[in-house]
Amino acid sequence: MNQHTVYFLDFDHTLFDTDRFFHVDVQERLLALGVDAELWRSTYDAVRLSGYTLEKHMAVIARQPGRQLSPHITQEIIAEFSDLRRYLFPDAVSFLQSFDPLHTHLAILSFGNPDWQRFKVRASGIEPFFQNLFFTGAEYSKADVVRSCAARYGEIVAIDNHPGELDAIRDAVPSARTFLINRVPEEKVLAELPGNSFLEAKKYLDIPFRHHHTPCVTLQK
Repeated sequence: MNQHTVYFLDFDHTLFDTDRFFHVDVQERLLALGVDAELWRSTYDAVRLSGYTLEKHMAVIARQPGRQLSPHITQEIIAEFSDLRRYLFPDAVSFLQSFDPLHTHLAILSFGNPDWQRFKVRASGIEPFFQNLFFTGAEYSKADVVRSCAARYGEIVAIDNHPGELDAIRDAVPSARTFLINRVPEEKVLAELPGNSFLEAKKYLDIPFRHHHTPCVTLQK
């Protein structure tokens, strides 16, 4: 075991404002093309079961009767969302820049389709900060990754907005320091928000947990 510290960082709703990117901007772009909200939701749910990517989602929408999207429009939309740096939370880059890689290793530990998650990480411009990228296809399996790496490090820190994942990490590695981040502004937790703001992020606030995780609303040290 070396004396490095490793930070396992969740991506969606921790480093990256997934709701603003996907449930607001991407959805509104397609609604403007005549794709109604119900079709958006039903096709999203269907594609997600097989591993979500924007290309797959748009291909399914294009096959719906009366909803043809030309290849030109499809590629135009994909190009519009090829640079995702604007969706990083304001403190994300400064937080990542604050670590000395000689003493601290950074790892993305993200749930979701690996191709889609890798695309978002790369398109947001933060991949060079990380020594490792881990993408898990099953919920509550992040703990398996942390357990497999535990012997290599002197200290393990995990930051996530999903308390159940943090519970599983603490079960697997009791000495891990865990931080439960909540990116939903306090005044908006109970508010009905327009444009699907914090649509997914708010759902994690109701998940029960067993262990104590240090609460935080920012990555600022």
